[in-house]
Amino acid sequence: MPRKPRFPGGSPWVYRDHGGSHGGSTVCARATEFRIARERPYFGPGKRWVPFAEVRRWHRSGGATARLQAAASALTPMTEASFGTYRSVAGTGGPSRAAALAEILAMLALVLSYIWVWHKRFPGDDLVVTFLYFALCYGSHLRRHESARSVGLRLDNWRPAARQACLPVAVGAAVPLAIGAALGTWHFGPAGSLLSLPWHVAWGTAQQYGLLCLLYRRSLDTFGSVRGAALAAAGAFALFHLPNPLLVTVTFLGGLVCCTLYRRVPNVLVLGLAHAMISTVVFSALPISITHHMRVGPGYFSVATGLAHAS
Repeated sequence: MPRKPRFPGGSPWVYRDHGGSHGGSTVCARATEFRIARERPYFGPGKRWVPFAEVRRWHRSGGATARLQAAASALTPMTEASFGTYRSVAGTGGPSRAAALAEILAMLALVLSYIWVWHKRFPGDDLVVTFLYFALCYGSHLRRHESARSVGLRLDNWRPAARQACLPVAVGAAVPLAIGAALGTWHFGPAGSLLSLPWHVAWGTAQQYGLLCLLYRRSLDTFGSVRGAALAAAGAFALFHLPNPLLVTVTFLGGLVCCTLYRRVPNVLVLGLAHAMISTVVFSALPISITHHMRVGPGYFSVATGLAHAS
């Protein structure tokens, strides 16, 4: 009887080692691997985790084999991000949950200390925090043998990633546009301001990289639950935007959506572009009294004080 473990989210899956058994499990794995090979996810040497959808009982009879083949042919390709880092689930000797939690706490300490303590305290502080930010993420990937492709830094799947992001982006842009139209506070810049778009995209992508590739993936390692990991990652992401109530709300809800989209189709670049689009609309459609110039940390209080004096 093949193993049928349950992974985060409660979904049943089937495991098959390439040098393993004969019979129904092998038939199902072989019928499914061709579809998985199209995505070529990294799951470790000689191992594949394949979705287990319709088959409930496994036998070695010919009739059961035919049903296994039919069920396997209906399965969709799976990517590593569908259930998080395989090492934490399969127990293949990767870094422990404690190590994953330590990396999450290190990211929280780095970003929060920069925002609240040492921002603009010395020349080059922005370069230092940028280096430490990406070094922490890279070290996390290196310890788990995660490639750029496996964490979602890729272009080959941009079409499905863009398709699934269309509706959330449309809703995320429509709400502030409608509120701004009702308040009469639209203040979109001239066409020349489009020159700053590459910077906004780079900034949004960098934030999504930290949210998804470190906070979310390591939360999956720590909590072993898709929902729990999304809540933890989105909550941590929202903490970075305190005490701005608008940004805390938007980043928490947006973080949950981004984690869900990333789990389905891992593409950080598309989500970075979506981040840039929505943040631009929020800033340009809503009044400064609500956005506070999108400031966080002590900068939020500076803007609030200026607005109070102006009124």
